[in-house]
Amino acid sequence: MEIGHLIDVAQCAGLEALGQVDLERRVHRNQDLEGLTRMSFVILQAIMKRLEERSKTRLFADLGSNR
Repeated sequence: MEIGHLIDVAQCAGLEALGQVDLERRVHRNQDLEGLTRMSFVILQAIMKRLEERSKTRLFADLGSNR
């Protein structure tokens, strides 16, 4: 599920509109740990962007920059 959709639903309909399913164990056959690490960083960037948009502030402005 795309994190942006979860954030939007939580804001519009509240946390009670969301559900969680216990998958017990999930094995990612499509990506190795390095690929999952990159994907998790992209998810973190999306969360930070949404927080910045909502609070009209810059959080970790250089996160992910090549400086």
